[in-house]
Amino acid sequence: MKNNSKLIVLFALLYASILAITTVAGCTGTRDMTSGSHSDLSPDSSADSHSDLPPDLSADSHSDLPPDSHPGSNPGSPTDSLPDPHPGSPTDSHLGSHPGSPTDLLQGSPTDSLPDSHPGSPTDSSPVMTSREITDMAGRIIKVPDRIDSVFSTDPVSAIYLYTLAPDKLLGWNYELNETERSVILEKYHSLPNFGMGDAINYETVIAANPTIALNVSAINAGTIDACDKLAAKLGIPVVMVSNRLEDATAVYRFLGDLFDMKEQAERLAAYTEKTFADISDKVISSQDKVRIYYGNGEDSLETAPAGSTHGQIIDMVNAINAADLEIGEGSFIRISPEQLLTWDPDVIIVIGEAKINMSGSAAANSILVNKNYATLKAVKNEMVFGVPNAPFNWVDRPTGPNRIVGIRWLSKKIYPDYFDFNIDDEVREFFQLFYHVELNNEQLLHVYNGF
Repeated sequence: MKNNSKLIVLFALLYASILAITTVAGCTGTRDMTSGSHSDLSPDSSADSHSDLPPDLSADSHSDLPPDSHPGSNPGSPTDSLPDPHPGSPTDSHLGSHPGSPTDLLQGSPTDSLPDSHPGSPTDSSPVMTSREITDMAGRIIKVPDRIDSVFSTDPVSAIYLYTLAPDKLLGWNYELNETERSVILEKYHSLPNFGMGDAINYETVIAANPTIALNVSAINAGTIDACDKLAAKLGIPVVMVSNRLEDATAVYRFLGDLFDMKEQAERLAAYTEKTFADISDKVISSQDKVRIYYGNGEDSLETAPAGSTHGQIIDMVNAINAADLEIGEGSFIRISPEQLLTWDPDVIIVIGEAKINMSGSAAANSILVNKNYATLKAVKNEMVFGVPNAPFNWVDRPTGPNRIVGIRWLSKKIYPDYFDFNIDDEVREFFQLFYHVELNNEQLLHVYNGF
């Protein structure tokens, strides 16, 4: 009996050993051949796990990448700063926080925002190319990133367009803001860097600041197009051109609204501009009521913009006649003598002063009114000499940007008070709220009119 018991125990142990060996072999075979199961894979081989990857391989880690390879460090490249677009990947919680994310696409091709057809594959962390072709206002077909985060303004007018529509995209100014400009521009933008303009632009600093694109507002001609093409090659980013013609301001805002995916805000500015132009141009001024205007620039107000010049555009747009009916030379302004001004004897004189010596328009106007040599002028006798407001930027000229839109209403009301029944104070307040992002109280409005 005892021997039988021992045999039974031995057979039981032998059976258990055979069963264990068979089970281990079977599990190993199953893991090797089963597709789609990653539950037992090590972190290094998991298709969807990046948490243990080194920084240079992790889908969401850019902090250790060199500047040249960091997403967004080469603006203009279709793949700049684009995140993983695949649902379920570790980047899902950051969608929208990186330029080019699918929630922020503008006008890319229909496939730009489509995810990989094999979610979970090892290619999930590869960025998707999201760029688009646009035609700028110079007729140039260029490729720009779908999302534009920062813009280098090549000139002061470009900066003003950017500040009025998309101030947070403004990379910096083109000169140091003066006290007058700082009095209106929001404080958070006072400290933006000064990149210079023209030959004084610091290109190395611009490149280091990493803008997405550059914006150029200028006359559209072969020379400016060639200059912008060369600038794009120098900066390594797209340079988008728009028109500097005042009558094109409505189209410029709508174009920029499409470019920046800010159509709603851009339309508000465009609609105000369009209505302003229409209100003035639609008004029929009788020939006997049309006024002749002399526009004076500089410390003595004896520099003027000839009829048909860019700097004299606003006179044409308010249905007035430019007294300086002279041939346009190579320069922006033409110097005249006091005798020439007396000969022209204009109905109205508008002057802007000289910013270089902190001379406001109102100060320049007063100097003409008290000058005995000008006492016989019709405009002086009728007290139709006006200093142009200059805050934050001049309302008539210098710079030749959208800052002149409010000047159209102001000047129209000054020279044709019987033709226009709008309240100029209300119009100025509305313009400053829409374009400069500030609400003017009565004291501030008075300062704006009188100049700083």
